[in-house]
Amino acid sequence: LANVDLQRLGYLRAFVQGEDFTEPYQVALARMAETYKTLPISSTFLARLAEAKRLTEPVAALALAREAEARFPKSRGAARARALRAEIERPELVFSAADIVVPGQPWRLDLTARNVAELHAWAYRITLREWEKAGSGNYDERNRPVAQRFARALKATPAATWAVPVPAQPADYKEQKFAAAGPPLPAGYYLVLLSNQAQLATGAAAPAGATTAYAVVGASELSAVSRPKPGEKATSLLVLHRQSGAALAGVGAQAAYSHYDQTARKPLVRQGAPLATSATGEVGLPAPFETSSASEQFDAVRIWRGTDTLLLKNLAGNDYQLVDSQPQRRTFLFTDRAIYRPGQTVYFKGILAQSQAARATLLTGQLVRVRLLDVNGQTVQTLTFTTSSYGSFNGSLVLPAGLLNGEMSLQTDNGSLSFAVEDYKRPTFLVTLDSVPGRPQLGQPLALAGRARAYAGQATDGATVKYRITRRELWPMFSEYSRYGQSIYPPGGGRGSQEIAHGTTTTDAEGRFKLAFTPPAGPSQPGRRGWEPGYLFEITADVTDAAGETRTGTRNVVIGRNPLNLQLTGPERIDQQHLPTLTLLGTNATGELLPATGTLRLLARRYRPS
Repeated sequence: LANVDLQRLGYLRAFVQGEDFTEPYQVALARMAETYKTLPISSTFLARLAEAKRLTEPVAALALAREAEARFPKSRGAARARALRAEIERPELVFSAADIVVPGQPWRLDLTARNVAELHAWAYRITLREWEKAGSGNYDERNRPVAQRFARALKATPAATWAVPVPAQPADYKEQKFAAAGPPLPAGYYLVLLSNQAQLATGAAAPAGATTAYAVVGASELSAVSRPKPGEKATSLLVLHRQSGAALAGVGAQAAYSHYDQTARKPLVRQGAPLATSATGEVGLPAPFETSSASEQFDAVRIWRGTDTLLLKNLAGNDYQLVDSQPQRRTFLFTDRAIYRPGQTVYFKGILAQSQAARATLLTGQLVRVRLLDVNGQTVQTLTFTTSSYGSFNGSLVLPAGLLNGEMSLQTDNGSLSFAVEDYKRPTFLVTLDSVPGRPQLGQPLALAGRARAYAGQATDGATVKYRITRRELWPMFSEYSRYGQSIYPPGGGRGSQEIAHGTTTTDAEGRFKLAFTPPAGPSQPGRRGWEPGYLFEITADVTDAAGETRTGTRNVVIGRNPLNLQLTGPERIDQQHLPTLTLLGTNATGELLPATGTLRLLARRYRPS
């Protein structure tokens, strides 16, 4: 019976969605562990309960794991609890730094650590080639550990050693994020290792409880920006001092070009001629070669001044735009509608233009043949036109009956346009759901009004309204690189939906109806950054009139713990000498404008040039 209960809870855990199941699941595990405490399987219930609390309550999870081990040490549950305890107590360390830092200046390390009380750091000199291979996005083909990959560098004396201060934190077994400073480094490239042990040891030589992380860092006074030359494959490179931003003259530059050799079946790299920057810090990089059998691309550019060398990747010259060597014709087609019924007339218009060297001209007096294609791509009808003095033509045709419905198209030699053909019934009325005024809140009753009205203007009274309300959980996905950078809860995100209410009502003499429900608030479970989920409530109302026609209206309402949404808009790049106007918009969950007062802070972030 205990094993059946365990399997039943496991099945529910795997298939029941939503945070509402978390608390009952944990209560059931605790109850079963107490009910079967005289049996070895009780350790499995305790281990499962510890796993459920692992992320939110690691201290409680560790206590449960230890209890499961002590109850029946040789049981399967004890083994599972032992593995969980080792995972909770295991030290973890991750850090990152800028790819290139300023020589002779302290630099920043961003660290994430867990179960770490002290940290020690070492910096070893490596070659430019080793730095390039170990950089972002590059992996060792043989999957060697760091001690083998950098064996030569680790045999030498470290260029710098230092202790990294770790902020004091209670033993809560949670991650802590903090920043630390690295010591000034001469120009060059370095392997930086961090460990919680005073003596550096990696691989099998590392003692129990040791954790080590590494990254590669370069130090150079050089930086550069690039841009493609308009209409060419060539690239213009501007070399600047990394700290002052001053243009640097006389800096050497050499481009490398890559292409795939079909005969050798491998990529080959060709080194360009050495060049030097002008008095303004600029240098023009020759365009890659292009033949019928091979096409080169910029692979990298190496710039140097004395012993200071910098390797540049991902140049903007790869995004060049070719100038049209031959004139290109294009026909722009337009129709009066996007969907038709069989037998209806399609009214269309077209414009014929020709582009060359980024300039477009209208073509007049040209013969144009327009073909109607059915859903199988077969020509049904062909019409011939001559363009006017404005390069345009227009006409009409009747869609034949008896053909397959679907997507048909108008086609010319230089353009096409698709449209739908369906035996659809024109709707006689529409259903709308009003917006929600004020500030809707979780756990508070919410009333929503709707209306069914004929397109002729009269009310659709006495109609049956069947409504359904579902809820979907949305977690914050804010990111500076996200296309939804202004929205905490982007559309389309979140978990599966859950029905929270449904019912039936009727429209009154004015075609109006009202829906009321209480948006339930789930338990407060902040995420790793302290953010809490929001909820998308989708209200769907199906209205059926006396003639049996059914139309649907929907309304989405997003409600979070805070009923006020703020959106800050402004340009991505600004001139610090001429600060632009920033726009702050306050809305409620449904997008209705709301007045709000508060404090706006402008924070500076350090710019890291490539």
